[in-house]
Amino acid sequence: MASCSSCGHQILVSDRVCPQCGAVPHSKRMKKQTVALLLASTLGLFGVHRFYLGQRRAGLLYLLFCWTGIPALLALVESLVYACTSRQKWADRYNQGRVDSPVPKLVVVLTVGLPLLLFAAFVVSVLFPDLDF
Repeated sequence: MASCSSCGHQILVSDRVCPQCGAVPHSKRMKKQTVALLLASTLGLFGVHRFYLGQRRAGLLYLLFCWTGIPALLALVESLVYACTSRQKWADRYNQGRVDSPVPKLVVVLTVGLPLLLFAAFVVSVLFPDLDF
């Protein structure tokens, strides 16, 4: 037995529609925005976030070209996109309209803000090598 995601009525796992409200039970697992953000910011070089989202071809391309560093830059941009995407837009794109919990602000700051801050510090150190603090 399972419960309907729309009305909570008890239904059989084999039921294609809920007999109470007529809703179609979701068979795909939800793709969590927080998990995708963490994967893109930590293992994005290897395309793990693309495999998680079901985009195998893109994940394989990331894996093939990981030695160039280009996938790492793309993953940084994608982590910014994932952090800025609204919950509803994420739900429509990856979860058939099912809305999940929001990304915690601390996760956004740690996974997006720190790498950008480190990159800015690197650029400043390259541009101004004689600068002392």
